[in-house]
Amino acid sequence: MSLSDRANLASLTALRKCFASVAFCEDGGFLGVEELAEVLKSPKRDDLFIGGFADDASRTVTFWRGNLHSMTVPFSAFESSGDGVSPDMSKLTVTDCGQTVQFGDYEASVDAILYEHDSDYRRKVRENLLKRDSSFGGKRYNTMNYMWRTFRVLIGSLFYLLASLVLIISLKCYPKDIRQQAKDNFI
Repeated sequence: MSLSDRANLASLTALRKCFASVAFCEDGGFLGVEELAEVLKSPKRDDLFIGGFADDASRTVTFWRGNLHSMTVPFSAFESSGDGVSPDMSKLTVTDCGQTVQFGDYEASVDAILYEHDSDYRRKVRENLLKRDSSFGGKRYNTMNYMWRTFRVLIGSLFYLLASLVLIISLKCYPKDIRQQAKDNFI
């Protein structure tokens, strides 16, 4: 359940007993109805925000994710941007179907916030990068590609050893003077 109207502490306690999850925030803190429905149905809802509120007393921002779990981040996580725009914590809005957070003119990517403050999200992003990485380091995490590369190296090594063995045996078949002449010419 999500609440966008003012609710007192007693109401929140009662609602938590009736519903598995209750998300709440101040006026305008949630996405619009259409975007909210889209995020809640999305398979990526764990990585999207549906709303949030800033608390000046604790100097924190609490965001509600699409899975209705909260995430609290300190004000200090939102530094002034390179062009000097500072966040106005009193003007928190979530936009772009839960992918962007705005504090007045200041914008922050939800991906960046999650990457900085959620170790599970960070681990998931790194694993996805390794799976898509075409270098040897990335491929080793893709078991089939790693096994195929190892198999090719082993087969190549086997053929090299077999060719060396055939060369040694064939050289033993030649008379001693021809072998010596070949050795002298090689060195």
